[in-house]
Amino acid sequence: AEGVVFYLRFTNALIVDTQFAPESEVSKDRVRAALKEAFGFFSVSSKNIGYHEMLFESVSPGLIKFFKRFGFKKAFNLFKVDL
Repeated sequence: AEGVVFYLRFTNALIVDTQFAPESEVSKDRVRAALKEAFGFFSVSSKNIGYHEMLFESVSPGLIKFFKRFGFKKAFNLFKVDL
């Protein structure tokens, strides 16, 4: 058969992996302030160089709630492969 079989769209996306210092070494307030500053910087600079979205994976209710304040939404049916 002839004609289109399918279309693919590749999106530039950043996957954010976060590792925190032990709570005995840094306060949650300091972590919140640093995350807010880092997100502000990286969201603007990443968009300026062509990225269209940012993703992160977490099971931490506190971290999920924090990132939702910046517009993050739960992404369903997301699958990945390491290249």
